[in-house]
Amino acid sequence: MNQEPLTVNRTMVGVIGVVLLIGAAILVLIRADGTLEIWAGACLKVGLVMIAFWLALPSITRHENLGKASLTSLAAVLAGALIVARTKVPLRVILPVLAVAVVALRVLRPRGPASNRPRRDF
Repeated sequence: MNQEPLTVNRTMVGVIGVVLLIGAAILVLIRADGTLEIWAGACLKVGLVMIAFWLALPSITRHENLGKASLTSLAAVLAGALIVARTKVPLRVILPVLAVAVVALRVLRPRGPASNRPRRDF
């Protein structure tokens, strides 16, 4: 028996997922019926699972803190998504409010110690 660790090729997983999603789209676009409809559904489901698996696989180029979100921020994002989904607020309202919030947080965020800031003589 070969005892070498099995490595998963992240690129191949992504390619398989995309090919399955494209195949499902083609089958839906040609208005497949009967057996082909079953294949379209299977390709769609397996393609989505493969893409989710691709996103979950580690990568060398990913930022080291990418998956280290705090529980508070995760809860805030989930609560926001639930509120938006339940109230059915249109995107033309959500996006400008979100943009203003991001700019406000960027401008109003706390700065580092005063010793690190450049000195301004007026």
